[in-house]
Amino acid sequence: MIAAAEEGVQLAHPVVEVRAHRVEALAEQLAAWSSVAEVIEPIQVRARLRKLGERLVEQYRDA
Repeated sequence: MIAAAEEGVQLAHPVVEVRAHRVEALAEQLAAWSSVAEVIEPIQVRARLRKLGERLVEQYRDA
């Protein structure tokens, strides 16, 4: 998707590139944007976000 944006292809949604030193740190920061943004890659960040979500569901299951 980022390559398409660089080539001038019109995308349905804006693409933003963010960086961090650790997958965990990036996922934790991006979790706050989960209602308005989707992580496309890397897959490791998507997997970490899934784990964070599962942990939240388990922690607040009785809420």
